[in-house]
Amino acid sequence: MSYRRFHLIHRYLHFSDDTKFDAKTHECPKLQKLWPIIKHLNTRYRETITPERDVTIDESLMLYKGRLHWKQYIPLKRSRFGIKSFILCESKSGYVYQLIIYTGKDTLFDDNNQHLCKSSQVVMTLMQPLLNKGYCLTTDNYYTSPELADILINRRTDIYGTLKLTRKDVPKELQKKKLKLGEICAYQRGKVCLIKWMDKKAVSLLSTIHNPIMIEVPSYKNEVRKKPKVVMEYNNTMGGVDRMDQHLTNYPVTKKRNKITKKYSSTF
Repeated sequence: MSYRRFHLIHRYLHFSDDTKFDAKTHECPKLQKLWPIIKHLNTRYRETITPERDVTIDESLMLYKGRLHWKQYIPLKRSRFGIKSFILCESKSGYVYQLIIYTGKDTLFDDNNQHLCKSSQVVMTLMQPLLNKGYCLTTDNYYTSPELADILINRRTDIYGTLKLTRKDVPKELQKKKLKLGEICAYQRGKVCLIKWMDKKAVSLLSTIHNPIMIEVPSYKNEVRKKPKVVMEYNNTMGGVDRMDQHLTNYPVTKKRNKITKKYSSTF
């Protein structure tokens, strides 16, 4: 294909027909121009592979500096400004299995989970194809909660990850517990185990598959240190989305004035 032909195709590239668009009946009006490709990608992601047991959910920020009223600013991300997506990845490879683009209060979630908080709606919408199949999900403290753990247990799905101690159903005793360096305490309710461990600062986690077991790990000074097993496994499995972001940086689409449709289709 010649450059001239490629340029013409790219210039007039569209994924939806504006003449057939009706904001009242469309599933997600804010994503009207992207919706066909998002649905196609999610379908192909699920058809291509069956992920291993360990999966993870996290946010990803695609760099975009054009005009967009639901553009996000996340200072801790490399891009800082851009389009935020909630992504379900295989932990080991970083393979994307399902994604949701964040568009503010109109973000499209599963209607069956409207009674849940937003973070739990994200998890239940993304995990819908994998529920009742014995998967194990790793999440950070934005998503992890005892309420979510109970829901997933009932759907034959395990979860572990960091936890905010201010969450509902977390014992007050665990919040107030003072620990010395290296000490650990835990509370168990059924399969749900809440763990608090003192490293340089307090680390709190929830798990449905771990006990408060300490394991030996090598340190830089060849000294033997002990850490909770759940901390080690969390560090190994939580990086799926970051691994995906790392792969995408090898093929950057950095043109600032690209339309969002071209930017997104070129990235994913």
